[in-house]
Formats: sequence, structure tokens, C-alpha cells
Amino acid sequence: MPIWSNTHSSDTPIAQRVQAWHFASYSVPAEAVATAPATWSLIGEHTDHAGGIVLMSIADLHAAVSISPRRDNAVNIHEYQLTASGDWAETTSSAPLPQNQDANATNTSTRATQLAGLATTMIQRQMLSRDAKGFDITIGTEIPPLSGLGEIEAIEVATALALAHAIDDIDTPPAKTKLADICYQAAQLYRTEPALRARYTVALRGKDGMINVVDYADFSITQASHIVGNLNKTAAIAVIPPVSDFEPASEELKRRQAFVDEATRAFGAESIRLLPEANIRVIDWLRACHEVHGTDNLPTISEANQWMDYHCDELHTVQTVTQAIRSRRIADVYPALAQSQHNMAGLYGVTSIDDKIAQLCITRGADSARSAHSGLSPAVIALVKSTRAGNFIADLSDDGFTIVELTNGTPATLLQV
Repeated sequence: MPIWSNTHSSDTPIAQRVQAWHFASYSVPAEAVATAPATWSLIGEHTDHAGGIVLMSIADLHAAVSISPRRDNAVNIHEYQLTASGDWAETTSSAPLPQNQDANATNTSTRATQLAGLATTMIQRQMLSRDAKGFDITIGTEIPPLSGLGEIEAIEVATALALAHAIDDIDTPPAKTKLADICYQAAQLYRTEPALRARYTVALRGKDGMINVVDYADFSITQASHIVGNLNKTAAIAVIPPVSDFEPASEELKRRQAFVDEATRAFGAESIRLLPEANIRVIDWLRACHEVHGTDNLPTISEANQWMDYHCDELHTVQTVTQAIRSRRIADVYPALAQSQHNMAGLYGVTSIDDKIAQLCITRGADSARSAHSGLSPAVIALVKSTRAGNFIADLSDDGFTIVELTNGTPATLLQV
């Protein structure tokens, strides 16, 4: 399988391609164009919904979106996906622009319904004019699908930024914070797969060349020096198996998130993380629910115990990794990442082929190999010494994997048209 590359080495950047495709498809020039980056998690993505901590970076792969208005309450999509062969695969979809948020929208989720729902959410949150009556949208993405690199979130962020182009202060931190929140809110309603909230925050407010630390204790985003790059002579490499047979565990992950939401509401807490003695109290609450309401739509005590233990252990591991990175104790990071992978496969039980790929990467010389987003992707993020990276890439490519070297990218950007 090939080594994946972005389009920056070509004569035509992806944003320029999207503008040309937009005019060819709709016979009108784009009114606004925006780009958003791929994002990759070092650790913590499965604590995101429980109010944990996520360590995330920006990669040099991007999605670009161009938009122009229409007046018939429709949203039309032309999407171009870069393939491993270097060609662009085109798909189209259409959907009406919802007048109100639809809690059942995820039953028939397409790219058009996702982005139409995003536009409606922006209107209701006053980030888009109520005079909006539909859009023609062109998407170009060089982020591999099902790679665990946030392709869908990048498309949503670029779309939201393009739709909000008329807002004067759209480039300020408060506006970006609100836009990230809107993207997450819309994703919960209009997507079949769970969204990773930290991806929106980092794509819009993150810093390139840094590890972005999203901490939901105070909803802050801070930065730490990266462990990948020339300073530590380490490369980050995404290893992606053939994805044609992969089935995302979307419903299972949403079931776990729904349990976290129910428990959080039951205690009136801001998040499970901020609930004192959460493990004991949540399990006691669940037992009471079983006695009063039965077990329908609720996890077993054994399942819930494992999930709560995982969240507690993973949060502690993320904090250990964060402290080690900030104090430059890089040698302490790799055992912690290995423990995180072990808990993901054992306590949380959400891994599939990605756990075997992580083990293979270790045998091929990686210092660390951890699932990119277990349950939603079969891919693995490997950290490899730069001196071994060439052989590592060649070996895994010969084994049939698609390889993406994760170099520094740029945050989401609204372009001049």
C-alpha cells in the first residue's frame, strides 16, 4: 500500500482546487473559502465526553470548503476525497435546510444533512443570518477516511468558518470558542458517529507544532512542547489498514456516552470527572435504577464498573503524560501510552484490529503505538525514532498498510476570496 501524501507539493493547493470545482459545479464563484486541519490524539480521546483531558496535535493534512448562497432552502454538496492513488473521488448529496433542530436527524445522516444541520444550528446560535435560505457547498479533503485523524470534524469546522465569514470578529478566541461549541452541538444531533469535542477546539484554537492540552475541568486549552519533531528526533506515523471491512462501533460508543450523560444529570454535576467519589456513587445510582426501572437501556453493573474504572485510570494516565511532557521527562511518556492502550483494550474493551496493529508496530520498532480513535477507526498512531522511521514506513507499507507521516499543520483559516 502507498505512503499517503497531501496536496501541498502540487502546483494547486487544495483551497484553490475547491474554488475551481465550486465554479465548475454550480456556475457561480465561491462567496467564502475556509480550510481546517486533520487532528490526532496522543492520549485522552475517550475521556473527552466525561470531562477529562485530551492531548491533541494538528497535522499537515487539510479539508477545504467553499460556499455560495441559494434561495430554495436546499443544501447541495459536491465532495472530493483524495485517494491513495492520488486521484480525487467525487460524491454528491442534497438535503433541505431544516427550519428547526431535528433530534431524529441522525437516523438518515448524509454529508448534506450534517452540514444543513450545522447551518441551522449556526442560525439558532446567531452565528449565521436568519435570511440564509440554503447553500451550495464544495468540499475537498486530503485526510484519509476512517483514519482517526478527524476528517469529518475538519469538514465541519471549515464549513462553519466559511458560513460565518461575514462576522467581523470571527478570528477572535471568543468567536472561535463559540464556533467550536456549535460544531459539537450540531454533530450530536446530525451525525451517526460520536464526535470528539476536542478536535473542534484544537482545529480552531490550537497551535501548530505544539501538543494542545484540552482540559475540561475549566474548558481551557494550553500548549506544551511537542515530543515529536527534530528536538526529540521522533516521528509520528499513522498506520491505516484497509478500511473496506471496518464497521465503526458508533452505537456502542454512543451507548456509553449516554450512560455518562444520564449519570451526570442524575447528580446535577457539570461532568462525571467533577463528581466527588464518582465511581462509588454512580454505581450505587445505577443499582437503584435497575431496582426501580429495570435494566432496559442501561448497562450492567459489571459494564459500568469497567467504564468508570477506565475513565478514572485513563484520566490519571493523561495527567501523568502531561506532567512528563511539560517537565521534558520524555522517557516516562512511552510506558504511560502503553498502559493507556492496554486499558483501552482491557477495561474499556473498545478495540478491534487496531490493538493487533499497535502490537505489530511495537515489534517493528515503534517506541509507542496507540489506537488513533478506537471504535471509530482501525488506525494506529506510532511514535518512532527518526533514525528508524524510514525502515518502519517501508516495512509497514510492504505489509499492506497506508502510511501517513504526521507533520505540523496549520489551524483552521478563513481565506480571502
